[in-house]
Order: sequence, then structure tokens, then C-alpha cells
Amino acid sequence: MKNNYKNICILRLSAIGDVCHTLAVINKLQSLPDPPKITWIVGKNEMTFLEGLSGVDFIVFDKKKGIKEFWQLYQKIKNKKFDILFHMQMAMRASLISMFIKAPVKLGFAKKNSKDMQYLWTNNKIKYITQSHILETMLSFCDYLNLPKTLPKFSLPPDKFYPLPPNPTKKQILLICPCSVHSYRNWSVSSYAEIAKYALKILDLQVIIAGGNTKIEKEYGDYIQQKQHKVINLVGKTELKQLLYIIKKSSAVLCVDSAPAHMATLVATPVIGLYACTNPDRARPYYSQNTTIDRYQEAVMAKHNKSAKDLKWGLRVKDPGTMNRITIEDVVLKLHQIFT
Repeated sequence: MKNNYKNICILRLSAIGDVCHTLAVINKLQSLPDPPKITWIVGKNEMTFLEGLSGVDFIVFDKKKGIKEFWQLYQKIKNKKFDILFHMQMAMRASLISMFIKAPVKLGFAKKNSKDMQYLWTNNKIKYITQSHILETMLSFCDYLNLPKTLPKFSLPPDKFYPLPPNPTKKQILLICPCSVHSYRNWSVSSYAEIAKYALKILDLQVIIAGGNTKIEKEYGDYIQQKQHKVINLVGKTELKQLLYIIKKSSAVLCVDSAPAHMATLVATPVIGLYACTNPDRARPYYSQNTTIDRYQEAVMAKHNKSAKDLKWGLRVKDPGTMNRITIEDVVLKLHQIFT
């Protein structure tokens, strides 16, 4: 390993999807014959997901506490010294935290890849990367250490048992996680209800809905269950670790570009990804390319009259109705690809 870095600090506060990608970096470092000591500065919510991860020391940052949390974090790390900092978050909050970290090498993104002027807060950069998946960009931090390129594998935090309803006939489970925190990415609730009907009546699957505690997620869950009473509605009833457990028990996950897509990647559960607003080549569930539905390319062509490769990488299409480019028939084809 380059320059024999033995004490590495990782700065990635959020969000859950990107934390999942960071677990590939952790795995690569932990797989070395003589693995380095790893300290990870992470957000409070994300820590509830990562708790129990082996071989990593965590320092938790609670952004809800405001400016006083920066002082408290400084007190935690002021006497710590690291060989290198992986500054893996392009956000001003993270860059302010990076000032407190004592490391001769502060590694960040190339200027052309950077946002929020992150490049100003680092003294070394990963190579400029064009049109790559977010996970591959994250793993470029390991390239700086001259580690060999390998297919991504993930260090896994422990999940937490959730008492699923009885399934005496051992039906395969389709887990629907319908919503994103960005509402423009959400597929129509009526379309999800039609898919649940098809999965129950034609494919004879057990259908579970899961999600967070937000108003829109509860509305989606209630609507789908009202239309299909055999659907098991767990929206707002699971912790992140319990959701990971349910994902492991499922045969497939149906979701938009959101955290469950990347949680499923951790545990090798196939994902039917619904992508029209965001580019699946950049952000799809990494190992579910063949089951991801891509309507992004046609959406950007309709809006900009250019192909995605000729536009800014990571450009989103937020126009109302964009997700309606994905049809029920598109999803049914992917269901048959997985279940028949």
C-alpha cells in the first residue's frame, strides 16, 4: 500500500445510499493483509445503520445540534492524528469538519468533479473521473493508495431481526419501497398498486411495503394496502437495520433511486430500479443493471434534445410526469425476469 498508511480517517456523514457505497471502501481496506486502523466520522442517523460494523471506530456528528456540535466534534478528535483523510463528502458541513482533522494528506475529489468548493479543503485529489458510477468514484480513493482494482464487495453491518408475518407456503417475497426523499423521483401510487395486484394474483408472491415515517410514504402504503388487502404494510414500522433484514429475506426489491436500492446491493438482493429522473449509469443499484428500468435517456433527450453522455454528468430531470415514462408493463417484464 502506498506510503504505508496505517491510520485512515474517513469523512462521510450521509446519506444511507452513499454510506452503502462507502462500505465497499471499508471492505477493500479491511481485506488487505495488514489492514489499517479506520476511523469513520458519520452522521447520527447513518450510525444507527452502521452500529456493530466490525473493525471501525466511529465518531458521530449530529447535524441537528447545530454549531455546538462542531465544537463537540473538535473535542473528540483534537488529540487524534491520522496518516491520511479520505474526505468523501462534497458538502460545506463536511469540509468545515475536515479542518479539525490532523492528517498530512487530505484526499478529496478532483476539481472538475467537486461541488461546494470541496477541492479547496484538500491537498491531494483522486483522479478526474468522467461518467462513472458513484460507487466506482468512491473506490477511486483506494486507487490513490495503489490498491489493485477488484469487483466491489462490502463490509456488512449486522442487521436486526424483524418478526415478519407467517408465510406457511414459503412464497417468495417482493418488497416494495415506493418513495424517495426527493418526491420528483416517485412513481405513481396507482401503478404500485397495480404491480402489487399482479404480484399477488399472477405470480403468487408475498408482497411487503416498507418505508420511512413521512406523510407521503404512509399515504403510499395505506393506498396500496387498501387496493390490495393481502399486502403487508410495514411503512413507518422498521428501523434501518430491520429493513436490511427484510431486504435479505426478500427475493427482489422494487424501488426508485433511494436508499433501499443500495441496501439491497449490500446483501445481493436483486433490485427492479425505476430510473427516469436520475441516470442509472451513475446511480443504479450496482449489481442490478439487468433489472433496472432506464427511461432517463429518453427523458433527457425530450428535455434537452441531447443524449445523456453529452450533458453534465449527474444532471437530473425533475419535470412533473417524468417518472410516468416508466410503465406497468416495464415492471411486469422485470418481475417475470426474476420470478419465472
